[in-house]
Amino acid sequence: MPQVDFTDFSATTKTDGSVSLTLSGSAAGYTYLAKQMVSFGQEKLISNIEVSGITLGTEGGIEFRLSVNFLKDVLIK
Repeated sequence: MPQVDFTDFSATTKTDGSVSLTLSGSAAGYTYLAKQMVSFGQEKLISNIEVSGITLGTEGGIEFRLSVNFLKDVLIK
């Protein structure tokens, strides 16, 4: 989504081989964040998506954190 920007991320490998990405970002509004989540949710390699830390941005829009969990062994072999 061009109206969603990711500014930072971290990755964690879990003991079961799955990978969790935590993405920080901003969006022009709630609708765009929801559309981005739907887009991620349609990806078969992703097992779970959670959003947290939603706040109003300093220059409009919203800021958020998004946790994206990938299936086991998808990103790491």
